[in-house]
Amino acid sequence: MIIIGDKRREFIGKMVSDIGKAIVTVGLATYFFKEFPTILRVGMTVLGIFFLIISIVITPEKGD
Repeated sequence: MIIIGDKRREFIGKMVSDIGKAIVTVGLATYFFKEFPTILRVGMTVLGIFFLIISIVITPEKGD
C-alpha cells in the first residue's frame, strides 16, 4: 500500500484543481468546443467539475 504524505496530497490536489479549472474555463469561455458533439461538450464540462471536486477531497486539511 502506498502512503501519500500531506505535502504530496496538497500538490496533487492543486494540480488536479488546475486541470479542472482549465477544462471548465476553456470549455465555457471560448468557441474551442463549438464543433464538438453535444455529448462530448457535456462530458468534458462534467469532467472538469469532477476534477475540481476531487481536488477538494484530495487536499489535506490544514491543522493549527
